[in-house]
Amino acid sequence: MSDERQHLHTDDYPNTLRLLGELLGHREDREELGYGPTEHGAFVDWEALADGKLSSTERAAVHIARGCATLERHGGLPPRLRSVVVDVVEAVAGPRLEVWSDRQLGYLREHEEPEAGELPDVGP
Repeated sequence: MSDERQHLHTDDYPNTLRLLGELLGHREDREELGYGPTEHGAFVDWEALADGKLSSTERAAVHIARGCATLERHGGLPPRLRSVVVDVVEAVAGPRLEVWSDRQLGYLREHEEPEAGELPDVGP
């Protein structure tokens, strides 16, 4: 990691850390790449992550995470941009894969299939 690293605290950057953790948390070379988890968050070297040996889509996720960190620091997007940003990210991220529980699948076997995107409410 370079001297340009920044510590992101879990209280201040929960969503950014969730994204970075999913992207890098399992990697043995995460600290070399620029991500060092701590007890209360993580040290992040944005430049090292953006220029490192990640795939192009992983680097795109790093850029999204950096944008999320900025938004979390400043309290979110202006209202006029929020829906556009959400729509664009959802459109370019690809189809959402739903994971259904065994209970939900059992319900489906006994009832009509729900509308696209709806999950049956069958309790816990």
